[in-house]
Amino acid sequence: MPDDYPHDRTTPATLRAGDSATGAIETRGDIDWFKVNLQAGKTYRIDLEGAASRSGTLIDPELLGVHDYRGLLLAPDALSDAAGPGFNSRLFFTADRYGEYLHRRRGRGQPHRHLQAAGGGSPGG
Repeated sequence: MPDDYPHDRTTPATLRAGDSATGAIETRGDIDWFKVNLQAGKTYRIDLEGAASRSGTLIDPELLGVHDYRGLLLAPDALSDAAGPGFNSRLFFTADRYGEYLHRRRGRGQPHRHLQAAGGGSPGG
């Protein structure tokens, strides 16, 4: 099965804040990256949903963090894992500048499963 989204910061997969995308974790270790443009000073909620919310089939979707356009980790995954309902992941992130950010996601050891992911999420706080 071909990879649906690249696993590096050169990904063409782009979301707008509030958008969502459905992806597949095709192989063990597959990581999908998405770009999103955010506004400085706004806090965004980023959700990664799987089986717990009936938005996908992954038992334990994992949001691996938010990165700047260069790939530098700004918000680590430790803040998000299992923060949403069930084993879903949720992260609140405040952008320090306007521009492009990236977030990475995977399913912990679960290939061929689907997940639902919000782009920049909705403003929250």
